Amino acid sequence: MKLRSLLIALTACLLLTAKSNAQFINNMSIYPANPTTNDSVYLIASSYFQSGTCNQKTLNYSIINEYIDCDALHCVGMLTYICYDEDTFSVGKLPAGNYIYRYTVNAGFGFNPCTPGIVPGPMDSLSFTVTSTSGIINHTYPELIIGPNPCTDDIEIKCFSNEEKQVSIIDMTGKICQEEIKTGNTFRINTNNISPGLYFLKVRGQSTTYQSKLFYKK
Repeated sequence: MKLRSLLIALTACLLLTAKSNAQFINNMSIYPANPTTNDSVYLIASSYFQSGTCNQKTLNYSIINEYIDCDALHCVGMLTYICYDEDTFSVGKLPAGNYIYRYTVNAGFGFNPCTPGIVPGPMDSLSFTVTSTSGIINHTYPELIIGPNPCTDDIEIKCFSNEEKQVSIIDMTGKICQEEIKTGNTFRINTNNISPGLYFLKVRGQSTTYQSKLFYKK
């Protein structure tokens, strides 16, 4: 009887620990969506955890042949709310070819760097292709320079025109998310009011219009 009670208590303890340490992968993506050999590639993964906070983390990746293995270890606390976070791995320019992006997320307790918990983290994968720029028309706008891109806060914009300009941040559905009027050929705008993702930055003057992709991440 005592042994049975002990086994029940131990099972309940393990289930409670598993629940508190549980981590899940929401989605995975690649930026740009169709990279070429001229692009810097970013591998992005969104995860959530059964307790917070979860933004203290250690990220690592390795590239062996066509496999890009990305590992994230999040140090979660004891706060009782579901915590969401996004991991971004900058892997630079890649040779043309087919690749498999493999992402593993683990959770641990304590200060960063922490040790993984007893519950193994999930793994998911995503395939993508890097194409050669040979024979491809590269629609770039050398008159418009954005930095940093990807951005996390303010961005600096340079364009070779001093006239008054309307600056718009447009999402992939065509919705205008932010719009400002600027003058001069160098200025800054704040991007804290938009959500992480891919946008178009359009700078429209009286005589010219410039447009470029903008990637925002927190």
